[in-house]
Amino acid sequence: MAGTSTRPCSFFIHFLFFVNKLSLGWLGLALVFVFLPLDEATQIHEFFIGYFRNDFGLSGYFYSAWIIPYGVALVVLALVYIPFFNRLDRSMFLSMAVSGAVFLSGAIGMEMFGGYTMDNEGFGLGYMLFYTMEETLEKRGVSLFYMEPSPFSFPEKKESIAEISTNRRLNGCIYPGEQDSAGYFIRQIGYL
Repeated sequence: MAGTSTRPCSFFIHFLFFVNKLSLGWLGLALVFVFLPLDEATQIHEFFIGYFRNDFGLSGYFYSAWIIPYGVALVVLALVYIPFFNRLDRSMFLSMAVSGAVFLSGAIGMEMFGGYTMDNEGFGLGYMLFYTMEETLEKRGVSLFYMEPSPFSFPEKKESIAEISTNRRLNGCIYPGEQDSAGYFIRQIGYL
């Protein structure tokens, strides 16, 4: 289910690849978001479940054994992406970190609890609750990612925001503190 909701993320990030100086970082993220629905549709991760569970005797929280190779890949990817994240605007980085944490708490965290429940109790109400929480957190993480106010999301707003700020300054209609907040807003979305 997570794959279908991440497909638009891939297109959005692919767009960022073409308009941003951090293009290789965006391209890598786009490829990750292309892989996620592919994995979901073709069940690539299911291959790892059988291999790791049988060969290494995994059970309990690692009943869904795909968590191990994907977790290692996630750590490697995070380490490789440290320079990319350091160059991002702080608000964009925080939004991406929060949305990623929410997504991963479902995809990996709830998957582990669901695996433990499935291993010990079988398919029942407990497993269904963890599965529901897993899917909900994955969807919420993706929706939080969509909500990130990127300067590339609405490029046509560039002039209008700057014009509003400039017009307020020229007309002397700025109330105490308003100039700072208008300038801060424009800086936050990357136009100053």
